Amino acid sequence: MTLLLLADPALWAAKVATEAGALGIAAPPPLTDAGDALLRLAGSTPVSHLLVQPDSLGCLRDSLIEMTAGAVDCPARLIVLGDPGNIFAIPGAIHADDAPGWLGRAMGVPAPPDDPVGLDDAELLDALAAGGLRASYQPIVRVGNGQAVGLEALARLRHPQRGMLAPALFVPHAEASGLGWMLFRLLTAIVLRDWNAQAMARLGLPVGLNIAVDDILRPDLPGWLSAQCAAAAMPPSMLVLEMTETQPVQDAAALRMAVGRLGALGFTVMIDDVGPGLRDPAGLLDLDFTGMKIDRLLVNAAVRDVDARRLLVRLLDRARQAGLTTVAEGVEDAATWDHVRALGFDLVQGFHASRPLPAAAVATWHHAWASSRA
Repeated sequence: MTLLLLADPALWAAKVATEAGALGIAAPPPLTDAGDALLRLAGSTPVSHLLVQPDSLGCLRDSLIEMTAGAVDCPARLIVLGDPGNIFAIPGAIHADDAPGWLGRAMGVPAPPDDPVGLDDAELLDALAAGGLRASYQPIVRVGNGQAVGLEALARLRHPQRGMLAPALFVPHAEASGLGWMLFRLLTAIVLRDWNAQAMARLGLPVGLNIAVDDILRPDLPGWLSAQCAAAAMPPSMLVLEMTETQPVQDAAALRMAVGRLGALGFTVMIDDVGPGLRDPAGLLDLDFTGMKIDRLLVNAAVRDVDARRLLVRLLDRARQAGLTTVAEGVEDAATWDHVRALGFDLVQGFHASRPLPAAAVATWHHAWASSRA
């Protein structure tokens, strides 16, 4: 049970320490910098509760609230100390009372039930129309020296009753219902907006977007994407399309032409989520892809399972022969990082570098990460 305290130490340190001691848990050292709290939430060590005094949130208020609004990217629950202001209206926020035993009562508030049922068409369209689509950004770093080299934009959907939803609860349905192209366009617009509004452009990190095979094959994709990037002053080289094989490739020749057209305009296209249970990528390796991302399930299985390791080594060998950059997904601890480095991966993505972040938090993470590697 790990707590974080972001509050005025003079007001709250002793109170929280007394309450934590009565529960037999370690008292959290008070943090006075919202950036420090954000970095702790973004790390691989899970935080169960973030205790905040509202006026300590500063300019990272929205980012910290978003990270604790649901268990999609971060497991921490938000406990508000003192006058909650308008934070108490945030779904999932817990307001601590003043009577003895307040911390135990706040921590005992049950989390909203995890509903595994996906959205139907009407719910999805209503949530999208209400502006519920969000992008969280997970950093991608070099396995050798830890240098940050990119981000992946991950779709999230805020539902009025169910809170923040993971993509598994709405993306597959959207693609099966013919709404995948609309979802891709909406997410692209969010990424381009964030690129300019959240200081991400100054970082110079390419941003990856998932795209289905059917959408890569659309004849209007290259022109539409070029126009959107031009309007946002985002160079095409800064946008990476990560092709997901939710539908099998039926026409390799058509895919070759589509990838070639995108490459000629400056866009990068990668093969995403390669792993057990998915189509053997061998038939795709002679196309103009620039990289291959290995699914987290295979990456983590290979640490302890010989057969999984053999499959992973074969995929890496094929990727190297094709001149592709390789990315290990789901790297959540130092042991897995060391393992994929020994295997020869180029890049890593996962909690060990950072959990997915709100756009406004990316620059804070980047500065702290670069400083820690200097």
